[in-house]
Amino acid sequence: MMMLLRRQVSAMRPCVGAASFATHRQQLSYDEPGKKRKVKVALVTGYTGTGYHGVQIQENAVDVPTIEHEVRAALFKAGCILESNYGDMSKIGCGRIAHLPAEINAHLPADIRVFTATKVHQSFRAREDCILREYEYFLPLSFLSSLCPPGMSVDDAAKAFIKTLPRFEGIHDFHNFTKQRRFFYKQLANKQLAKQRRRLGETGDDVETFIEHDEVDDGEHDPPSTCHQETDISVENGVRKSLQRHRRTIYACRGTLVPDMHGEPYVHIHLTGASFLLNQIRCMVGAAMAVATGAMTPSLFDAALRTNQVVSVPTAPAEGLVLSSCGFGAKQHLISLLRDHNTPRNLSVTVNPNQAPHRVLVSDTDAELHQMLRFRNEVIYKEVARMWRESDLVAAWPEPFASWSATLNA
Repeated sequence: MMMLLRRQVSAMRPCVGAASFATHRQQLSYDEPGKKRKVKVALVTGYTGTGYHGVQIQENAVDVPTIEHEVRAALFKAGCILESNYGDMSKIGCGRIAHLPAEINAHLPADIRVFTATKVHQSFRAREDCILREYEYFLPLSFLSSLCPPGMSVDDAAKAFIKTLPRFEGIHDFHNFTKQRRFFYKQLANKQLAKQRRRLGETGDDVETFIEHDEVDDGEHDPPSTCHQETDISVENGVRKSLQRHRRTIYACRGTLVPDMHGEPYVHIHLTGASFLLNQIRCMVGAAMAVATGAMTPSLFDAALRTNQVVSVPTAPAEGLVLSSCGFGAKQHLISLLRDHNTPRNLSVTVNPNQAPHRVLVSDTDAELHQMLRFRNEVIYKEVARMWRESDLVAAWPEPFASWSATLNA
């Protein structure tokens, strides 16, 4: 999986995209010898999630391996973090930025790589500035075949699956295509209660509050039929209560047949969207598999996608999901992952010392892009294929899928 991370003052949190996190480093100022100044640097990284317990460091469980733990340890071994500052990643010092990826990679395992390090402006926030996210999902035809009823060929199922995917494109309420989070509805209820109390002149100090965070598909494994909880406060009179955060925009959702990926044919799904809910992509793929194999009728699929009816859809295995890229934008378009030839030249070349120049995190003129693509093809895709073959969770998935189908059509 490839991820985009962001760096804040005291914590690094996952977001979506090709993989970068912003951090600070200390650099000697040329005009004031001996004085150090802080600049922000974006690291474009890639990794596979196998063997790690997520991205973020778990400070209360020091023995739990995470991606951030490995990166922090590599920064320390590369001399970028003093021992006294090891717990504070906002205090990182290093030499020339150009040498930083090689210095860090020397201390990273083979399944984590830093590709580039680029100085960015201080206002850059990877998560907030990310306006486009690209995912890939790889579905083996052998797995799809295991779900086909007697008399249905896998070729027919694959064609139906690919035909179903574009129906997700557009703006939809994906309330049936995410793991429900009770506190979002509880938060809405508490806001309404607080508003009512203020109207009545009460303080409402005992109202519980929550901080909302965007959710991305985190690769958790769930039974196929748990994209929404059977009983929760989101349901009223048999239908789902509307929640604005469930409305998401899908710009592209298409599938193509890959005849040979590490020795086996796959359906390759490419998805592009502004943002995604927790487990949304896996629920989308699971629903498309259900339609393709006849477990879900097209009319029920449309009800799940286009109405507020509560419809259970299966959650596809996490093994096929890859977060491949991202696009940045804000009021001023100052950061691009790859070179955007549509970017106005006056952003790339500026003579105004008070205006931050446009930055490209991965150059297409040297080996940086080639290195990224090689890691994706030789490490990430290879691991995806291996997990589909060897995962016990994948092997057990068709059984609960059959139970879900039987319950749905009872």
